[in-house]
Amino acid sequence: MSTARQEGGNSTQGGVSTAFMAGGEEPAMSNKTEEFTAKTTTTIAAAWASGGNMNQQGEDVLSFGTQTAGVAGPRGNGPGDQNETEEYDGTSWSDTPASLTPARYAVKGAGTQTAGLAIGGYSGSSFYGQTETYDGSSYSETGDLSTARSSGGSAGTQTAALYFGGNPAPGGGDDTEEFGGSSWTAGGNLAAPQYYNAGTGSQTAALSVGGRRNNSPPMTNNTEEYDGSSWTSGGNYPTTVFGIGLSGSQTAALGFGASPYSDECYYYDGSSWTTAPSLAQARQFPGGSNMGTQAASIAFGGRIGPAPSASGTATTEEFTGEFEQETSSTLTTS
Repeated sequence: MSTARQEGGNSTQGGVSTAFMAGGEEPAMSNKTEEFTAKTTTTIAAAWASGGNMNQQGEDVLSFGTQTAGVAGPRGNGPGDQNETEEYDGTSWSDTPASLTPARYAVKGAGTQTAGLAIGGYSGSSFYGQTETYDGSSYSETGDLSTARSSGGSAGTQTAALYFGGNPAPGGGDDTEEFGGSSWTAGGNLAAPQYYNAGTGSQTAALSVGGRRNNSPPMTNNTEEYDGSSWTSGGNYPTTVFGIGLSGSQTAALGFGASPYSDECYYYDGSSWTTAPSLAQARQFPGGSNMGTQAASIAFGGRIGPAPSASGTATTEEFTGEFEQETSSTLTTS
């Protein structure tokens, strides 16, 4: 209390969170009233919320960065491919003058908004091994992949990245390449060839999830974990998928969307997947935040609608994990 006193009136129905005392001796008689409210904690449920729309719609978007500092690069977009790069600040997207050389899509990313990496890609009938660094304003070419390809999984940073799986090997590739800042070297092979697999994590602790194959079964629910030298099996994804978005780390990841056209989302804890809140917009091949966390992720672009009328989207959704919100205590005197 702000004033010491005795024999005052009080709230007999109050609890530990709310109470008042009126009057009493200070030691003199007092007519003061004091009210007290204790701190309370409220659990705010995890949820997706709308973010700013991209300036260009598209699918299979080059993406890297975080929820508040993301990059969306070249993308497939129906009859023509887009070569624009956009940056996200947590609220809106802005165009940059940066473009890849040569123009291509199905490019995979790693790193941050100011130190990113664009890897491989496809255009027309050609697969590319080009790797380009991004400094927040422009791309610069660095060492090429040993095997030109697109639509694989990626993880890591600009100076310590991974690329695994992907086309054009029949049914997808199983090889992994490690980037050390200027060149690629061979890493451990995936358990099975695949493409349209998703990746996240670091060069020494990565995830590969789902994927497509040209044999039976045509899709997989495999989760594989990389330790810097070899892949081992993790907990299976709840459904067979390809073209999902993936954010977070090897032990705390978030999977979202899928092909064909899904709003389903799941948490990974390093051993198993559990249901997470669904996207507002079902989509496949979305962009995401490879450097984001399970509790602060982003999904943008992608393909929406069932085939054959599916089209690209420019919508963005932001994910916030469950958190505790505390209300501060108050003390008033009158």
